[in-house]
Amino acid sequence: MTDSKCHDLTASDSGAKIWHVSHATTRSEPERTALVDQRSEVGVCSTRLSLTGDTVEAGVDTLRLLYETRNFGERTFEMPAEGWKFGAIPSLGLTWAEGHPAPGALANAAQVQASAAAVRELVDDHFGVVADRGVARSDQTVTTEFSRPEEARAFLTGMAAIQLPRCETTRRGHPVHSISWSNAKGARKLARCYDKGLERGGEAFKFGRMEDQRRYPSGARPYDEA
Repeated sequence: MTDSKCHDLTASDSGAKIWHVSHATTRSEPERTALVDQRSEVGVCSTRLSLTGDTVEAGVDTLRLLYETRNFGERTFEMPAEGWKFGAIPSLGLTWAEGHPAPGALANAAQVQASAAAVRELVDDHFGVVADRGVARSDQTVTTEFSRPEEARAFLTGMAAIQLPRCETTRRGHPVHSISWSNAKGARKLARCYDKGLERGGEAFKFGRMEDQRRYPSGARPYDEA
């Protein structure tokens, strides 16, 4: 039986906020379970097992920035910035940049600001920035390391049971290794929880990652300093 605790599990017209999530606690059925003491091959234990995991990284995975510019490039184009891609929306007078502030890792606040400043300077040099239009996307991400595969599986199974208001849930794998929540009226993903080790082609059921893929509408976009 799984007793999941999830905090700040709310939805808004513009998207869903799903974290902060505390680890689910897996309880054996029945509550009192006999375990064999491997040293003496006898013994009984009634301790309830619980999930344990350590947060190994937390920060921003993907960031999308908008700029009002004088000139424009192609619809999508490349510039000399590792982990970033660029594009233009001339009808709105905008140039955008989307990428990873810390390629291969999750960026902390200082890394986000430093990377955003470098990208802005690059865009300004090529197209002339008239004004900053803020952050259009920010993936708030946490990676947890589990000591046993059974704990990671229980965690992902518990997350797969969560139903967010006005969202559709997609589950992949058996046992489940990836869950995503999308807007019920569209295909845009709002949040994900998945086996990060498996995604990287490494050890399965070792690392669990949660992503709050936030999108900010015009008029409500924060700046990278926020």
